[in-house]
Amino acid sequence: GDSIHTDRYLYTEWRNDSGKITASMLYDHDRDPEENFNIAKNPENRALVKKLSYTLKNHIDSLATDKH
Repeated sequence: GDSIHTDRYLYTEWRNDSGKITASMLYDHDRDPEENFNIAKNPENRALVKKLSYTLKNHIDSLATDKH
């Protein structure tokens, strides 16, 4: 999987060959520093997951572009 880390959160996602997200994890290090509770599927985190996923994908895409 690929991950993005902010001051507060760790977000990881896995994509299949067609780019579809097949699994994801989100941990809130302020409330859960030991990463015991994956909060990615909590409805109240939907917008945060979307934002982190978008940021992560853009970062990965920029790395791929830099290699060409």
